[in-house]
Amino acid sequence: MRSFLTLFFSLSICYSIGQNLFNNQSPFPSDTSNKNKVYHFSNIHFGSTHFKLALPLKFYIGGFITNENKGKATPFDRTNISGGIIDLNVGGIIFNKNKLIDGWYVNVNWLQSTALKYPQGLFNAIMYGNSNIENTINLSSLSGHLRNHHKLSFGFFKSNWTYGLTVGSINKEITGNFNTNSSILFLPPYEWNIQLNGNINSTNISTNSFSSNGISIGGDIIYKSTFNEKWNFSIGLNNFGLISFNKNNPIYSIDTALTFTGFQWEELRNIDSSIANYTSSFDTTYSTNHTVITPFTIAANSQFKLNSIFIYSNLKYIHMSQGNYSLSIGGYKKINNNILIGSGINYHSISTFQWEFFTYYQKEKANIGIKLNNLIGIIPNIGKSFGLQTYISWSL
Repeated sequence: MRSFLTLFFSLSICYSIGQNLFNNQSPFPSDTSNKNKVYHFSNIHFGSTHFKLALPLKFYIGGFITNENKGKATPFDRTNISGGIIDLNVGGIIFNKNKLIDGWYVNVNWLQSTALKYPQGLFNAIMYGNSNIENTINLSSLSGHLRNHHKLSFGFFKSNWTYGLTVGSINKEITGNFNTNSSILFLPPYEWNIQLNGNINSTNISTNSFSSNGISIGGDIIYKSTFNEKWNFSIGLNNFGLISFNKNNPIYSIDTALTFTGFQWEELRNIDSSIANYTSSFDTTYSTNHTVITPFTIAANSQFKLNSIFIYSNLKYIHMSQGNYSLSIGGYKKINNNILIGSGINYHSISTFQWEFFTYYQKEKANIGIKLNNLIGIIPNIGKSFGLQTYISWSL
């Protein structure tokens, strides 16, 4: 069962990465001390648009899976997304003001990302069985990706602007999608009529998570402005550029129709050749120096002081990711000179609405922030997502 859970999360949970250079990716207040510092920022988040957290937990630790854990089975043609985020960063900021610049930054991060978008009918067939499914399942919305990138960002800042480059090593980049002619129809008692039309682009599969199948390079630009002591905002573009794959990478073109009625005993004894018979219609080519757009990030933030309350809003979009956007709005209040607490509502494309809660501690050289992405997610039978953000910085 745990092996199945590992496979399930590999297909349905997405891990992505951002940079603490975007203070606008979290509600924590901006550091305006202009002191040299090192920092660590992490964000762990996972969820689904339709099933409860209890479902993957019961796959892992065991237990009876109820229909409530699986979420609503209708509408049949609804498109769902399951995924999550893990964001790990270590970096530093050096202030060295002169005629040309105000200072430098460097940031190292690790990206693993997978996400899966799929129709409700396909989920029902897997979780409830296909005996009561009479309608054709449209697979045109089925898409996903799996990636593993290691990135280094560096650059400089001057006045309200930050400019830099992000260079990455591509360990894994697999993307796939199916087109409008893709579907499954189940006919009694054991016949599956399958039509598939789509593409899968893949790097070479490697058990070494640090081997390289290509490189990426992208530009970073961020603008921050403070209108007055009550209102500030920022907007930025991170890692906008190209990925170039430097090895022979397979590209699978699928355009086939087949009828599957199960495997006979002899076919099960020779399962490799049996599967090969069904996949022989897949057209496989190999591409060297294949180039695609990077999974860049656009993020924006605004904070406004209203009496003793700070109102914040955050917006983020990640390209080439099924769970690719989020929007939050909320407020925080300083309890004393060292501590503040805040809360807000967040809408994420992989987990719909969430109730976020955070606290931030600041004293002398240390800054520590902790944020729960969804307070309701603490109860797996109720919440559909859970996440935790942490931020630690130390002034030098």
